Amino acid sequence: MNYVLFKKNTDLTMINPEIIIPREELPEGIILSLKNSDRYFNDSKILVGKKRLSSANTLMFFAIEEFSKAKFLIDHFKKKNTSLKMTINNILGITS
Repeated sequence: MNYVLFKKNTDLTMINPEIIIPREELPEGIILSLKNSDRYFNDSKILVGKKRLSSANTLMFFAIEEFSKAKFLIDHFKKKNTSLKMTINNILGITS
């Protein structure tokens, strides 16, 4: 995924590229997302044990985000499309 940030006056603007993930690469993304989720979750538990709740909370949000990404990829893999096409605006729910 390549996108460019640049400053225009005082506004930060993002170019909205199309991201294409071939269907055969989706399983790898699912596995990586689940591994990341598990790692963040386990690290979060360690921090809870050390009473570092703010840091643990942040890692738990990362774990949830990675798990949600895996679910998103699984849903698209089940559709049997040849690829997953999206843009940053689609992901963020921004319409033109």
